[in-house]
Amino acid sequence: FDGETIHCQPSGSAASCIVLICRDAELTAIDGELRAAFRRLQNDASFTEAQREALVEDQRRWVESMDQCWRAQERMRDCVKRSQRRRLQHLQTWEAVSPVKP
Repeated sequence: FDGETIHCQPSGSAASCIVLICRDAELTAIDGELRAAFRRLQNDASFTEAQREALVEDQRRWVESMDQCWRAQERMRDCVKRSQRRRLQHLQTWEAVSPVKP
């Protein structure tokens, strides 16, 4: 798991959520924000290796939970967007508590 939320090549059980995100400009933009926030945290020099591992595991669990949005059927887009927004807020909170850099 590399931390990416989506790859716009449908594969695996989450294909319907991936296709939805890839075809929706707003969801794709939010996904880009998520990817950038995740990468900033991954590259944060103040994070220990254990914190980076915890971040990746937390991201993996989030992706798995977001993948369940396909069950919402006609409300799948709303489910995905809500999930993305919550995750972005979570990552931004991690960034906010990261020690200040010189």
